[in-house]
Parts: sequence; C-alpha cells; structure tokens
Amino acid sequence: MPPSDTTLLTSRYAYEEASRDLETEKQRPRLAGRMVEIQLVPDRAYRDFPPGVCLPEKDRPIRTVVGET
Repeated sequence: MPPSDTTLLTSRYAYEEASRDLETEKQRPRLAGRMVEIQLVPDRAYRDFPPGVCLPEKDRPIRTVVGET
C-alpha cells in the first residue's frame, strides 16, 4: 500500500500490457484488485521526443503518459 499522500497512476494501455504479461490466470484477480488503488489517466497521443531520445514504438505510449504526469 502506498503512503497516504501518494497517488498511483497508470494508463489503460499500461494496464492492458500488464494484463497481457501475466503468466497465469490466477494473477488476474490480484491485478484487478490492485487497480482499486490506482488512478487511470488518459492515454495521450504520441508526441515528438527531444532530439537524441529514440524509443521503440511499443514504449512510446508509456513514456508519453509518464512525461505528462
């Protein structure tokens, strides 16, 4: 459990990726239970990154959300 002055954030994209990465069906209820403590933030459109920052396409949605929160 996070400290009371901390808000956990994730995007739907990140949640769905975590769900796909689960190794067993038994883990699904645990992930769903954790989502009660986590605030979903809107997925954002990809944006350009600063010069020199090169990310694989699959990592851009996560980095975009992190950079805006």
